[in-house]
Amino acid sequence: SQPMTRKRYEKIFNTLSDEQKAIIEDKESKTMMILAGPGSGKTKVLVHKIASLILKEDIKPDQFLMLTYSRTAVSEFKSRLYELIGPMAYDVDIYTFHSYALQLIGRQVQENEEGLLQTVVATAGEKLRAGEITMPFKSVLVLDEFQDISPDGFALVEAIWEAHEGELR
Repeated sequence: SQPMTRKRYEKIFNTLSDEQKAIIEDKESKTMMILAGPGSGKTKVLVHKIASLILKEDIKPDQFLMLTYSRTAVSEFKSRLYELIGPMAYDVDIYTFHSYALQLIGRQVQENEEGLLQTVVATAGEKLRAGEITMPFKSVLVLDEFQDISPDGFALVEAIWEAHEGELR
């Protein structure tokens, strides 16, 4: 595991509330859902949790898969994670549901293929479940804005979970 300097430790832990620290320091929970209102620090907790798992639990950055809904959220997570753990942040896979689904099925969207975006998440879930495509092993799955997940997005998450036979954290 990476040795954690006092400065890095303070950056990760000293700006958190007691509730947030409890989430970050929880080593027992296999799954976790963070319910909180807008502006309450959910993004901060997720980013700090990822940083803590990498630096304290010796989970390699490439073992994470984070799915969110917008490119703006992807950028925000990447930049905040970089502030905490530096270049290791580049090895954490953070995608929108659509961009990850496109990567899984090995497609790029052409200008005349807007229809593909409407179905790509469902298609990726179906192909993954049927064994037609595979994905690299990930031990930690992080879902942002889970309450907004679509039925197709949920089916993709289930297919990812099944592909790893419940080995995800």
